[in-house]
This record gives sequence, C-alpha cells and structure tokens, in this order.
Amino acid sequence: MTYKTGQAASFEDIRDAIYGAAAQAGWTAEQGHIITRPGCAVRLFVGADSAARPELAMTGGTGFDAASGHLQEPTPNRVRMGALIRDGAWHSIQFPVLYDIMAFEEEVYCFINHNVLEYQYLAFGISGIPGILGTGAWVSGTFSGASPTATNLANSSGSFALTPTSGGTSGIGNRSSGAIFADSSGLATNNASSFIHHGFTDYCASEWALGAGANMYGQYPLHPLLSAQPSAWNEGAALLPIRAYIPRPQGFMSLVAELRHARNVRVDYLDPKAVYSLSTDKWKIFPWVKKEVTARDGGSNINHSGTLGVAIRYDGT
Repeated sequence: MTYKTGQAASFEDIRDAIYGAAAQAGWTAEQGHIITRPGCAVRLFVGADSAARPELAMTGGTGFDAASGHLQEPTPNRVRMGALIRDGAWHSIQFPVLYDIMAFEEEVYCFINHNVLEYQYLAFGISGIPGILGTGAWVSGTFSGASPTATNLANSSGSFALTPTSGGTSGIGNRSSGAIFADSSGLATNNASSFIHHGFTDYCASEWALGAGANMYGQYPLHPLLSAQPSAWNEGAALLPIRAYIPRPQGFMSLVAELRHARNVRVDYLDPKAVYSLSTDKWKIFPWVKKEVTARDGGSNINHSGTLGVAIRYDGT
C-alpha cells in the first residue's frame, strides 16, 4: 500500500497526488494523467463550466491505446468530485482542502476533506471475482457526469440520495448516491456515479453496469445488516463488504465485484479520519459525504450521508 496525505491548493494538486500514489503502488502512469494496469485504465482531468465551478473528473476504460491516446471501451459517463448543490444553488469546493490517498495494487481511493466536516472521493480498481466476462474494471466518485469528457456541469448530479434500504431512492431526479456501488433503482443514467465492466449482455444492454436503473445493486442486498448497525449493546459497528451485483435472466443475480480494501460501516460512534484496529488490520474511517446523526438513514435530495460511511484499509502512522 502507498499512503499519501497533505493539503491541496487546487484540483490539479489532487490529480497529481493520485497519479503519483497509483504509480508508487504498481500502476503504470501514462502521458495525460492516464493510469493503467491490465484490464483497467482511468483518465484524470480537471474541467469546469465556469471559473466558479471546477471539478476533478475521471473516465474509466478496459485499457489504453497508446497510439491514439484514448481509453479502450470507456465508461458511458464520467465520475467526479467538485461543485455541489447547497441551499438550492451550486457551490464550488473552497481550497485549500486536505486529502488522504490509499493506493493498492488492485484499488485506489482518494478522499478530500473540505468545508470542515464534508468529504468527497474518487476511487477505481479491478474486480477479483472469477468467472465474469468483462475485465472487472470499476470507477466511482461522489458525483456523476453527463458524458465521459464533458466539462459542462449542467447535467451533473449536485446533491445526494442515499439510504440503507435501497442504496438510492426512486423519483430523485438529478442526484448521485455519493457511495461506491450504492446506486439503485430510480437513478437516471446520467446520474450514475459507479461503473463496472462486467461483460454480460444477456440482460444488460451495456457491458458496463451503470449504478442506475436496474443495472447494478450494491448496498441493497446488505440493507438488513446496515439497518441493524451499530450495536445497541456496545455501540460497535461491523465492517460489511462493498459488492456489486447485476441482474441476470430468470430473476438471477451475479456478483461481479467485492472490494478488497474497503468496507461499508456505520459511523454513528466512529470519528471521521480516525484509525481503528481490528486484529492485525487497521482501517481509516470516512463518511461518504457528511456525518449527520440526526438523520442517520440519509434520504433523498440531501447534502449529507447520514451515518453511512466507509472504512479503507490503512497502514500509515
């Protein structure tokens, strides 16, 4: 694992830190802030529709064509961190921000801490589930984007819909789940903020599962366990797997990803950015967006994530 933390004065600083950490962890750093390993490639780029609304965006692919400089089989949309909706209006990220990057051979996670108590992330990696037809490349971000390369934010999600019972909420319009593989029914295609290349086309129209419509399920199968956390006896919270499932014919589901170095966790009694030890493993805690104990199950059209959060494997000091 490669761990980096520091203060960033711009999205370019964050982009460069991710690029460097991934290279140190064994990924190949290509020209144009493209990061690759067999079966997975991502392109990081900074864009904006105005000086007031910049973003750090990411497009995924199954590989990289060095001759053309393009990603192979790119994701339908980009994912991003950046401007968000607050009180009915767009607000850009105010710099400087703090960042934490945990980069592994198979997965890379970057969280930024801004506006004192708020967080955003970009993450990517490759699935280790055997037997899927695709490469298993996956990408995820706090927000979605309208296209793989567009810099216009007009059709990008700006607030959140996240619940432990479904992973998303129907009828939510222009929203993002704000969590890896948590998008579920009701999210429009342009609001997908997680993608995985599963390769099956017997039910899904695309080999990329979108975190939208009926194309992917993540937190939904876990909702009984998420809803039962934390323990009323000792205030403890279990670390639960982050998985992606896609529907298959005749009502079946296929598991296409289970993250190696990240877990779902309830953060009711856990402090953001604190490090907790379980046996020989250490885990660093982040809320998906912003911890809010008064509305712990999240909801729709919100600017927080209740007490839904994530634990990332950690070996820093």
